[in-house]
Amino acid sequence: MGRLIVLFQCEPMFRYSTPPMFDCATALAASVVSYFDPESKAISPPRWEKERELHKSTVEFVRQGLEIEVAEAWSISPSVPSFFRGVLSSIKDALERPGMPVNQATIVASRVLSETRLLFAMQNFDANSASPSKRRSDHPGKVSVIIPFRATVPHDGRLRNLLSCLRVLTRQSAGAVSIVVVEDDEIPRNRGALEHYDIQYHHRLNTGKFNKSAAINFGSSICRSDDGILCILDGDAYLDETFVDQSIGCLIESGCKVLFPYTDMYFIQPEDTGRIYEKGFRSACPIFGYVSKNAPGGCVWLFQETFDAVGGFDAGFVGWGGEDRDFFSRVEAIEKIARLPGIFAHLYHERAPEIKISMNSGKPWENDYRASAT
Repeated sequence: MGRLIVLFQCEPMFRYSTPPMFDCATALAASVVSYFDPESKAISPPRWEKERELHKSTVEFVRQGLEIEVAEAWSISPSVPSFFRGVLSSIKDALERPGMPVNQATIVASRVLSETRLLFAMQNFDANSASPSKRRSDHPGKVSVIIPFRATVPHDGRLRNLLSCLRVLTRQSAGAVSIVVVEDDEIPRNRGALEHYDIQYHHRLNTGKFNKSAAINFGSSICRSDDGILCILDGDAYLDETFVDQSIGCLIESGCKVLFPYTDMYFIQPEDTGRIYEKGFRSACPIFGYVSKNAPGGCVWLFQETFDAVGGFDAGFVGWGGEDRDFFSRVEAIEKIARLPGIFAHLYHERAPEIKISMNSGKPWENDYRASAT
C-alpha cells in the first residue's frame, strides 16, 4: 500500500489554522530572513543546509536586481520581525520603481515557495476563528496520549510549554483519555511540577542524550491495548480546546489507520511565544515564525496495531533528529495516512545542545544513530 497521503476535509486540530500567505515581496523577504537568521538553521539543520544556496541566491537578487543594500552586517536586532518588516518594505518600494525586474522577482519568489520546506512567515491566524463543530466518534478501545519529555535546564521553555499543553489536555479528556508523560532523564527532575495534573507520570532512566524514541516506546508499553488508539505528541504544542475530540473523530471518519492532524508545523518565534502566554493566541497576532511544510513530527494519531506493525519508533536515534522522519517513512510504506489542513503551532524553547554544537562547528548536520541503543 503506502505512499498515499489523504488530505481529509475535516476541521483542523487548531481552529485558527489558516496557512501563511505569501505574495512576491513577502516570499523574497522571507527568504532573505531565512538566510540571515540563525534560528532558521536551529529549527532544522538538515533542511537549512539543503536550502541555504537557494536563500543565498535570493539575497544576491535582492542586492543586484532590486538594488537593495542587504549586507552581512545588517543586524537582525532588535528583533527578527523588525528585520523582516524592514526588508519587506525595501522590496515593496523597489518593485514599484520604474525599470525594476518585476518578472524576474516573480520567478525568484515562485522558486522560493516551490523549492523550500522551511521558510520565515508572518501570519494572523484569524481567518477561521469560529469554534469547530463538536466531533467525537465513539471508540470502544483505550485512547492514550504519550508525551516524551526532558527539560534539564531551568527556564528553557520546555517545562512551561508542557504544563500549558497539559492544562488543555486534562480539561478535555475528562478521564476518558490516558495522558502519559515519560520523562527520559537521569533523575525524575520534573516530577514535582507534573504530579499535580491528572496524568500518568513515568520516569525512564537515561544518563545519555535524550532518546525520544525510547521514551515513546516505553510509554506505549505502559498503556498498551490491542484495540487502542495512540497519540504521540510533542509537549510544545499549542492545542485547541477541541483537540482530542476532533482528532479521534477525524481519525475514525477518515477510514485511515494513521492521522496527522495538521499539514505544516509553525515554529513560533521567542518573542511571540512570550506574547501568547501573556495575551492569548489571537491577541498576540500577527505571529512570526517558521513554517515547515509537510512536517513528519509534532503529533500523530494511530491505532496500536499500526504502531506494533512497524515496531514502534527506532530507539537508535539519540539526541535531536531523524526519528520522526524514519517513523513516518515506515508507517507510510504500509498504511494510508490522513492529514488535516492547517498548522501545528509549536511554542518556542531553547534548541537542543547538539544543534548548538553543530551550528558553532560549521560542519554538516548528521543524525546521531547508534544501533546499540535499540
